[in-house]
This record gives sequence, structure tokens and C-alpha cells, in this order.
Amino acid sequence: AVNVFVANSNVSREFFCTVEHISQTKMRVIYNGIDVTRFPIDTETRDANRAKLGIDPGTHAIGIVANLRPVKGIDVFLQAATLVKRKLPNTRFFIVGDGPVKSELVSIANSLGLSSNVFFLGQRMDVADILAALDVGVLSSHSESFSNSIIEYHAAGLPVVCTDVGGAKEAVVNGATGFLVPAGDAPSLADRIIRILHTPSIRQMGICGRQRVRDLFSVQSMLQQYEELYMGYHTRKSANSFPAI
Repeated sequence: AVNVFVANSNVSREFFCTVEHISQTKMRVIYNGIDVTRFPIDTETRDANRAKLGIDPGTHAIGIVANLRPVKGIDVFLQAATLVKRKLPNTRFFIVGDGPVKSELVSIANSLGLSSNVFFLGQRMDVADILAALDVGVLSSHSESFSNSIIEYHAAGLPVVCTDVGGAKEAVVNGATGFLVPAGDAPSLADRIIRILHTPSIRQMGICGRQRVRDLFSVQSMLQQYEELYMGYHTRKSANSFPAI
């Protein structure tokens, strides 16, 4: 018999308790953890990586890291990009990832007149370097469990604009570390991106997000919670003595 189940977000816990009929007393939430030190935010690193991507001074850079599948809503991201471009023509959009709908998305970008503004970078091993060059991180998914991309954006010091799906609201503090928007709503997505780019304290949202990652989503935090879980189980005589979560 299983003594305890671990979910990576509260929304996932509720899903499994409801769908799989797992008792709340056997469920524990431990967020995924990342190594924040992999995401430097100093000016020298930022400038070097912007130069590698060909981002000129004064150019805004917006990015999304996702598998190119319909559920990720990249078409919505592209629609939002057209609206941002109308207000801020000197903006570039970087899409990191690959998948079955890439050719379709390239066609959409071209049909929207974004061929010189949108860059499909494919699968990359240097995601941290790319994030260091950006101004805003975006998630446009129609559905998620808990997105690691969001906490990577925050670890890189980026304000985040993301759809309010899955565990997004557990990672992003709306109005403080970024903005949550309805899924499929390209105008709202564009509006929040523009609002961030027009805000003098643009980096401050990202810095708050980075601290939130240190507090809740770091490797150290994750390991500590798993250690407490294992040690707690080891010192109890039976699984029934687990406290309710």
C-alpha cells in the first residue's frame, strides 16, 4: 500500500484527490525545485547574451519556452505579438522549443506579418542564457499542471505574463511578480506585456519573482521538504500517523 503521494502543486493535489480518489491525508505538496544559481542576472551577462541573439540596445525582447503543441497556445502568443508590435514596433519575440505544430506556427507568424520580429530558436541547451537576454517571460497555455517555465523565468529575474491555468497562480503573484490572464485571450496577454514594458520598475517585478523562487521553488527548498517527509515517515510507526496536509 502507498503511504503518501506527492503532488507538485495544490491544483494537482486537488485533481488527484478528486479523480483518483486519493485521501487528502495521504497527499503532500512539494513544489519542483530549480538551481537559481544557473540563472545569472548581472548586467554583463545580460548584455553578452543579448548581443548573441542580435538584440540591439533599446529593443524589447519577449520570450516563451514551451513544446510546440496545440495545448501550449503559441498561436495566441503570436496573436498577442501582433498587438504588441503595433504599440512597440521595436520588439522581438523568441520562441524556444520544438514540436509537431512548428511549421504551422511559422506560417501563422508569416501571415501576421511577424517574420522579422519572431524567432523560432528550436530546442536549446542554453535556455538560461536566452532568458538572461529577455525582458518578459510568457506562458500562453490552455492547460497546465505546474509549469517549470514560469519558475525558470522568475529565477532569471523576469516578470511573467501567463495564462491563469493549473498551478500558475501558485507561482505568479498577480501584479507583484507578473500578471495572470485568461487562457486564449490574446488582447489581455498583449496588454499586460505592454504594461510591463512601459513600467519604469520593469526589473523589480522580476527581482520579486526571483526571491519567490528562492523561498519556495529552489532545489534547497525541495530537498529539505523531501528530507522532512522521509524522516517523518521513518520515525512514525505507521502510515496512519501521517498528519493531514
